[in-house]
Amino acid sequence: MSKQIVSGSESRSLAVKALAEVAAVVAETVGPAGRPVLLSRSISATTNAVFYTKDGISMLKELGYTDPVKDAVHKLCIQATSDTMIESGDGTTSTLIMASAFAEQLLNIDRMNPQQAIREFRVEVENAIEKISSEAVVGEAAERNVCLTSSNGDEEMTNAIMEALSQTSAYGTVVVEKSLISKKRYQIDKEYGYQAGSGYAYNISFGISVSEVAVTNGDFYLENAYVVPYNGNISQFVQVEELVKQAIQDSANTGEFVNVVFIAYDVSEEVVSNLLMINRKSPGAKFFVAKTTPTAEINGAWHQLNDIAAFSGSVIFDAGTGSRMNLIKDAGKVGKVRVGPYKTFISGRGKNNWIIQRAEQNEISIKQATTPLDREIISSRNASLTGGLVRLTIGNGLPSEIEEMAGRADDAIRSVQQCRISGALPGCGVSYIRAGELAGVSKELSNAFQSVHFHIMNNYGHKFAPKTDKGCTCYIGENGLEWGDFVKLGVADSFGTVKSVLRNGFALGSLIANLGGFCLDADIEEIQKSKQMRDILLS
Repeated sequence: MSKQIVSGSESRSLAVKALAEVAAVVAETVGPAGRPVLLSRSISATTNAVFYTKDGISMLKELGYTDPVKDAVHKLCIQATSDTMIESGDGTTSTLIMASAFAEQLLNIDRMNPQQAIREFRVEVENAIEKISSEAVVGEAAERNVCLTSSNGDEEMTNAIMEALSQTSAYGTVVVEKSLISKKRYQIDKEYGYQAGSGYAYNISFGISVSEVAVTNGDFYLENAYVVPYNGNISQFVQVEELVKQAIQDSANTGEFVNVVFIAYDVSEEVVSNLLMINRKSPGAKFFVAKTTPTAEINGAWHQLNDIAAFSGSVIFDAGTGSRMNLIKDAGKVGKVRVGPYKTFISGRGKNNWIIQRAEQNEISIKQATTPLDREIISSRNASLTGGLVRLTIGNGLPSEIEEMAGRADDAIRSVQQCRISGALPGCGVSYIRAGELAGVSKELSNAFQSVHFHIMNNYGHKFAPKTDKGCTCYIGENGLEWGDFVKLGVADSFGTVKSVLRNGFALGSLIANLGGFCLDADIEEIQKSKQMRDILLS
């Protein structure tokens, strides 16, 4: 395989152009006036699944490039937007738009030491985040408006989500499910369960190897699944090899299908690749690895594993004991595991669960917590463990329509949960501009901060003319453009989203704009053929 090697200003220019191209495509979906896109994903050599979405990260992941520079930049975009999704539940498209704007502004900065300049700009971004945080509004009205914005102004969906959240405790755990047979648009049911970790978005091929439902970013279910809480990273296949063999042997002995879900801090590509191949070849067993959810709690992953062990009735495995453990005797078994792109839920407590004892331990930790944040996080975990979750079922529509709505609802729920933690700010991209003004950022950053609002207004067909008074944003309805208080207009973003977009957008944009060069695998002949074909089509 030959290499494409470029250095100096040419490498930066190529990377910034690639980022701008990716951002421009995804930006078509931003804001209430953004349009959904049709996507296809290969199921097999002869079959494609078609679905449509307005979710920026779903669209981003389906893009593909033969050009090695565009391909590398595309992968970096997925990393940055995934971080935003995990942190705030929304703002993935805005992160790309912001990153491209930062890169454009930083590309030609006239400074003797570009590295020092970027460090100074990063301080400005953090200062802007701190300034705008003081204007965040909390309360039920703010939460509802964040939900309304994230659901693209869908009043019916917003009402259903807020009703579902009202039936949960703490920050609320709401599971979105899809039904092709339900005659109701939205149905809310209480269910006993626990959010166990991440979904399959970190490796979609791995998810597809468990269930083809993952092809369309759907949720799949593993019935009567063994749950293996693993204290540490699963970095080598040998750490779980014995448990995998036991599962396959148990299936052969009983003639029953065996599902196994490992929950660990992280998992290596080597382990994922091995399990993916086993999923494809094994007729009687499926394996999945969920990653614990990052939180601000000290040793948060360890505490989550203890909650999961209590719910499922499992012991906690680790690198020292994993090879000596017996899957059937030591792992917990739950009624159902639901795996989505970003979250994994376990429901149907294990026969040997010790939830009551674990809840008592959590109550002691709540009393001993030294900060309000620690108390809130532990209380949220304990509420999920003891109070269960609420299921919001979406139906009465075409399969692709239900799929799109479920994705939108999931984003909106995460945004409201983030709002409950951090408060709400004016939406429509105005808060980024306001943050820059409050912090007095440099001209380069000020220009970049305007980019999200510009693209939202452009999708509406309106000119860019922002008003940045405190609490002010715009709403575009049948009567045209209206500026006013964001709570009354119902156009809001959570502070968590604004923070994540600014941080991750700057991190990606500054990385791209500050490249010294690249050395990438490249099929030169294929690139030349693509360029020749493009020239023919354009001639």
